[in-house]
Amino acid sequence: MRTDFNNWQLLSIESLKQIMHDADFDWYLAGGIALDEFLGRKTRNHEDIDILVNFKYLERILDFFNNYKVYTARNGSLSLYALNNIKSTDSLWIANDDKESFIIEILLFEEEAGHWIYKRNAAVRKKIEDIYFVKYDMKIIQPEIQLLYKMNSSNIREKDLDDYHNIYPVLEEKQRAWLDQYVKLKSDYLL
Repeated sequence: MRTDFNNWQLLSIESLKQIMHDADFDWYLAGGIALDEFLGRKTRNHEDIDILVNFKYLERILDFFNNYKVYTARNGSLSLYALNNIKSTDSLWIANDDKESFIIEILLFEEEAGHWIYKRNAAVRKKIEDIYFVKYDMKIIQPEIQLLYKMNSSNIREKDLDDYHNIYPVLEEKQRAWLDQYVKLKSDYLL
């Protein structure tokens, strides 16, 4: 089991694209870097790079990363993955070996009838083709979805609030309306 949760080597988007070039599954840039790509500018320093992948591709993901060390992150701990013990609510942390920095965090989601399902509330859904936009020939998670993950976390961090304050004002009205349905912010978070 690893305990070096902050041991990240931040990959560039180009490095990520090179690693993921031959992936036989769809993946979407996620996290704070995805929000910066939506804005078209860097808003803060990032520690890691995240991608979102459909849980149905789990075996393909593990095959694709078979030359790496894959760790399951769950409930504040990291352990080498066991195929039959990975849940769609887990994330996968990828490292070159067991002593190297982590390079990619893979967030998983479930799908039903062509719809992405939010892991914290299965009633929240969107058509898969509506969860991303394309930039630099790469699929990037829509900002309202990324903010949903951040602002409904049990641990809202300062950087999550910063992301919210940077992104929310520039969302289209329909994006804000969708997000407002599912994120009920405390008054001290409001713009």
